[in-house]
Amino acid sequence: MTDQDNVKMLFVTGMFRSGTTLLTRVLDAHANITVGADLFLPLFKAFRNAVQQDLNPAHSLEDDAPLDDYHFRGDSITLFQRLQQADLSRPVGKLNLPLLRERLVHYSEAFAPKVVPYLANLEGDTYFDLLNHAWQGLQRGMGKETVIHAGFKATWSSEFTPHILNAFPDAHVIQIVRDPRATAASSNVRETDKYPLIFLARQWRKLANLAWLYGGEDSPKRDPRVLLIQFEDLVQNERDVSERICEFLDVPFDPAMVKADEFRDGDGKPWVQNTSYTEAKKGFNTAVIDKWRKVLEPAHVRFIEQLAQLEMKRFGYKPEFATEPGFEADDILKPPVLGKELLADWIQPYSLTERDDVIGEMALEEWRYRLISQREPVPDTVKQAVTLDEAVYAMLGAAGKKNSRLEIGFTV
Repeated sequence: MTDQDNVKMLFVTGMFRSGTTLLTRVLDAHANITVGADLFLPLFKAFRNAVQQDLNPAHSLEDDAPLDDYHFRGDSITLFQRLQQADLSRPVGKLNLPLLRERLVHYSEAFAPKVVPYLANLEGDTYFDLLNHAWQGLQRGMGKETVIHAGFKATWSSEFTPHILNAFPDAHVIQIVRDPRATAASSNVRETDKYPLIFLARQWRKLANLAWLYGGEDSPKRDPRVLLIQFEDLVQNERDVSERICEFLDVPFDPAMVKADEFRDGDGKPWVQNTSYTEAKKGFNTAVIDKWRKVLEPAHVRFIEQLAQLEMKRFGYKPEFATEPGFEADDILKPPVLGKELLADWIQPYSLTERDDVIGEMALEEWRYRLISQREPVPDTVKQAVTLDEAVYAMLGAAGKKNSRLEIGFTV
């Protein structure tokens, strides 16, 4: 067996439907890397809930509550800031550990069944203990004789990157970003079980900005233990991206990483790409890059582009419908809204399904865009409220200034 004392943690994260599972299979194909898919999100949510309890004991978050996008509202940005200041060494306190075990098992059994027995017996006095115990179980359940990096994939969870790097100094993090229109199309291609467009756009924006903050080459807060890649690059240049990953992890390139027909899932069976579309392809399917054009309605495309226009520019995604910067009156007063009956059951309690509510949020979105794009100084607290971090505000502001109506057209 591998000497677990010498194994390094690997955290893979990004937006839901952004290619995290494909990236997991690429990594797991390497002789020195093992990665389990969709594992520890309930543990991160439990940690989030504990921090929220400190802030407001009278306002507990439900176990299933999605991780916030943290924008605009004082309690949300305060929660984000407290989370960033918190440490995994925090005692578990009154945590319902049997319930957490149950949730971890349920969350993991479909994609990482070999890890389930270890999660069912999870123990620990601190959140570090719990994560470390779960990670050790992952190694025992999925480990290889030659493993150097043992990792797990958790979508939605980029804000926990600093916690992992602080708690595990030898850890590495890989963040993946995909065109927000493609993630929305993949999430909502079905007749039901959809997600609100404003939820998807804001979550993508949060995760893309944090991926840049922690791993962008031009970010002043970049950590060299974080690698940022884009889905489109992975499926079009799999060899180059795989070699870059290997260099980042300081392991030799393994040709198995680009042999998609030989990929295996978390149970050791042949893997078929996790897709929302009817046809299931193996591996590096470039056809999915522009699939959103045939799936999303033009109004939905424009809506996403409006909310994410500055971030899209940073990542090179060119708008198709929102070709002028800023917002038109109809963008604010006539936003597309999905009916509650179309949404996935778990997201319904946390969704805006009334048009008037979404209109109110769109007024905030216009204010956000104008604020970032203007040239006047604003307090750091305001920068944090609209972009989470001053460095992100400066990066997006540069994009906005280059594309104001008084200068050049909005192109990327």
